[in-house]
Amino acid sequence: MSRINHLIEEYGGIAIGTYLVIFATTFFTFWGLITFGFDLSSLGSWFVGLPEVGTLAIAYAATKLTQPLRIALCIVLIPVVHRY
Repeated sequence: MSRINHLIEEYGGIAIGTYLVIFATTFFTFWGLITFGFDLSSLGSWFVGLPEVGTLAIAYAATKLTQPLRIALCIVLIPVVHRY
């Protein structure tokens, strides 16, 4: 977590913007998959029984489960986006 804080201090808005773009892309990808009929229960038992919760809630939960991957992706992409 200290690495991501360092990147936010060093790159400021670029770091926050990159994180938000990755978050939004992940969230809307899950939302679209659920909306168009992808069954998330095939990804694991955690998703079994969630359809009554609602599409947005399931998409948000799935997005939160990917947070470590998204943070790792941010750590790699922020310097690249800054150079671009």
